[in-house]
Amino acid sequence: MHYYYFKRDAVAYVVQTDDVNTRVRKALRTHDVHTVTNNHSSFYLQKNLPQVRKLPKKIPYEFRLLTLTSYYPHKNLELINALIPLLLKKGCTNIKFILTLKETDFQKYMQPHPNLVNVGPLLPQECPALYQECDAMFLPSLAECFSASYPEAMVMRKPIITADLGFARSICGDAALYFTPKDAAAAAEVILQLYADEALQQDLVEKGIKQLPLFDQPKERAQKYLTLAKKYIKKN
Repeated sequence: MHYYYFKRDAVAYVVQTDDVNTRVRKALRTHDVHTVTNNHSSFYLQKNLPQVRKLPKKIPYEFRLLTLTSYYPHKNLELINALIPLLLKKGCTNIKFILTLKETDFQKYMQPHPNLVNVGPLLPQECPALYQECDAMFLPSLAECFSASYPEAMVMRKPIITADLGFARSICGDAALYFTPKDAAAAAEVILQLYADEALQQDLVEKGIKQLPLFDQPKERAQKYLTLAKKYIKKN
């Protein structure tokens, strides 16, 4: 039923990734689908942002995986509850997961553990500093249109580990390590691979920097919307 109203009430559709573009074209049987990407905010390019530390000083060999998000079921954060004991079983005790959840959500959905740290929700201007305190970005999400976490990690020079799904590959290309969605064992293997290989970490960072120009800047996004608006006003 919602497809009917989408097709009846819209002359064109704008999405944020080519993966979603393909899916919408197929679902709605239309070619009037256009991609205007998302990107990191301007805070990630500013030099004078607050540098308030949210985490204690690192212990030797500590490796921090940041998941900067609120809680939503599709984010698949509960995978972390299964990941921690798997990593411990493999003898890896110094990998920590850093979350930014409301405390009520953290208590409800996550299992307490010393290797799981919740700093609470952040203001947008506080996020770059937290990236600086971490070593990589971990996103087990099962559904996204365009997660800003990907370009944020890239511009902050952090390697990315994420679920192997179309939206993720559409955004990250070869600038990420991928694991089978919902598979904690597969995720653990990829995490250990990244942790043990500094050359791989640097390679992913460099590939992420090369990926950034593919995302629309604010002026480009505005211009694309204006161009589309003019096109369809003339057509209709």
